[in-house]
Amino acid sequence: MLIATGALGCGPGGFAFDGSSFGDTGTGFGSETATSSDDPASSSASSANPDPGTDTDSSDDWIETETDTGEPEPPEPLDPPECERTWTHLDTTPTHGHLGNTPIGGRSDGGFVSVNPVIGAGNDEVNVDAWFRSWSATGVLEWERYVSWADHRDDPLVIVQDDLADLFIGGRTNANMVFEDAIVAALDGLSGDLRWTHHRGDGGAYTSLLHTGAALLAVGQIGSFGALGLELIAFDPDTGAVLWSVAPELDLVDVATRGVVMSGGLIDVLVADSSGGGELQILRFEPPSTATTQLVSLATGDPFTPHALAQLDTDSLVALYSVGANETSSFLAVVERDSGQQLDSLAFGDLIQLLPDDLGEATNVEATQLVITPDGLGVAGTLWGEDNERKTFVLRLDSELNPLCVGVMGKDDVEGLFHPPLLRGLTVGPTGELVTGSFASNPRRSVFARWN
Repeated sequence: MLIATGALGCGPGGFAFDGSSFGDTGTGFGSETATSSDDPASSSASSANPDPGTDTDSSDDWIETETDTGEPEPPEPLDPPECERTWTHLDTTPTHGHLGNTPIGGRSDGGFVSVNPVIGAGNDEVNVDAWFRSWSATGVLEWERYVSWADHRDDPLVIVQDDLADLFIGGRTNANMVFEDAIVAALDGLSGDLRWTHHRGDGGAYTSLLHTGAALLAVGQIGSFGALGLELIAFDPDTGAVLWSVAPELDLVDVATRGVVMSGGLIDVLVADSSGGGELQILRFEPPSTATTQLVSLATGDPFTPHALAQLDTDSLVALYSVGANETSSFLAVVERDSGQQLDSLAFGDLIQLLPDDLGEATNVEATQLVITPDGLGVAGTLWGEDNERKTFVLRLDSELNPLCVGVMGKDDVEGLFHPPLLRGLTVGPTGELVTGSFASNPRRSVFARWN
């Protein structure tokens, strides 16, 4: 049996070890999928905090061990097969190099919708609008729309689509300015026409969206720079009317959040204190109550960046996050939803051992996107080696975190691409195929690729 040991209970932000497809509505994060369950959960648990100074030898990860009674052979790394890249689209229209956001959302027919920031007239890198495009399953452009909410930088961060093909966007306008404003907006998915926009009237951004069928749930980090607080707000998807909102009082200096799951009337949110020296945790809410329960504390001590929270199956959640302000490491944690007990974990530094030799040598891996697939989950991010040459990677895992395939795309793999592609978005099709959205600069290019 192939066992994913990861880095259990070790390393910066390490874990203490205690023991979908389109159209679903139980999980909202980034521009990813959703899953749902009717199994309620109300109890909570807090794991032992890992020692950030502890080191771990993970050289035997992803290996098969000798089981006969003879002299055992030295363990060898097991390379999973390559994920096949079936098509690639290089978009030569320039986008904003500083932002580089390319969130994408999947459609039930296998197509997807992308949104890029686009520079204003006269190569104006201050007036940046949003450029929405809808693509068929084969990568054919169906429609495109420019949307401008403000005179300064429009910054879409998350995109989801409901069963009727309508689009919902979360993010901010006037980014990094004194007039920064968190927004949620809705677009007609068949035409791209703007239907409604909710302006928060305060700084920060909405970073996670979840369509439950009856409501659109947005989760954001709202307030002033360096002192953001957590907010949950529910909208009528048709009109944008606010149904309820919760802004709990938390003992956190500066909230960072990304990832939300709703099941059995309970809402779970992945939250970190981005001020450094804080805590990464999953918090639970039962709206419209403002009461907050800590389901689990995943790690403490280092700066954390939450990336995604999803429902892996009926009984468990999976969280993706990075550790470190500059040199980052990425981790997965699987948590029992009923008790908060951590069931499994994976350090993405171990991905380096999985790369086939012809994909090049890497020394750093940052995983930033997560989706649930029919056979487990898909993860994507950016990797690089000592030459600092960034590449987009995708990794398929089964539900036990065993690797199924891995794929890598660098600038030399795409004709017309002159700089490294950095991953910005990931979504999954109805049969489990993955679609990545990446960004390269100088000249600015967006790259979309489908992987089987």
